[in-house]
Amino acid sequence: RKPRNSHGKLGFADMARTIASKWKQITPEERAPFDVIAKADSTRYKEEMQAWKCKKKEHFMQKLNLGALDQSSLRQQPVTRMPASSSMESLQDFHWDQSTLLQQV
Repeated sequence: RKPRNSHGKLGFADMARTIASKWKQITPEERAPFDVIAKADSTRYKEEMQAWKCKKKEHFMQKLNLGALDQSSLRQQPVTRMPASSSMESLQDFHWDQSTLLQQV
């Protein structure tokens, strides 16, 4: 494996320290353009996250096919309980029952 600093320049940690110390030394007027960019990027990020969350929720609702159902039809569905037996066969049957129920919804 090649040594990290074979080029003779600063390593990552040293470079980060240098940049941080220079950032602390600049005046608020010099920092202002970067603050504007950061604020705009933060606003964009929040808008994109909100859109992504809505899209994710819509996708989930479509996947469960709940968009066309009302709450009363959901209440009429039978409740499937976990079998008391812990055998693998009954667990597989339980999983199949749950999968079938979700497909019907």
